[in-house]
Amino acid sequence: MPDLSLATHPQATEISRLIVGLASYFVPDADAEAVKPFLASISPAAIEMLIANPAFAYYTATIESTVVGVAAVRENKHVYHLFVAPELHGQGIARLLWQHAKHQAELTGNSGTFTVNASTFAVPVYERLGFKVASEAAEKNGVRFVPMVYRQA
Repeated sequence: MPDLSLATHPQATEISRLIVGLASYFVPDADAEAVKPFLASISPAAIEMLIANPAFAYYTATIESTVVGVAAVRENKHVYHLFVAPELHGQGIARLLWQHAKHQAELTGNSGTFTVNASTFAVPVYERLGFKVASEAAEKNGVRFVPMVYRQA
């Protein structure tokens, strides 16, 4: 099982590489010009700024000091990132990261309600984590997503 911890500035490049490596799952046929803002938002410099931003809580899953997953919660209520290395999909790492991020948010005042803009690829994963579709799919910066909500039972 991976180690879970707060993300650190030196991990920004690894986190960026992980997310960029998964981009084909959620921007497979997007117009290159349309996705530029999205790609800029997951650059190492952008990730480093997000890690430093007090509105975000970033967590990593590491195996032998290598980042294999990341979860980020914005404003203690919105799942901003949840990614796991493709070779480790289906091994429970996303669930572990989600449970850890959710628990930390609840410790700091979240009442049990979270939102996420899930890529269409990730909707089944979020449904297994307890999220429900909240509205129709939308698109921003070349990324198609489905707004979803999680409410603690």
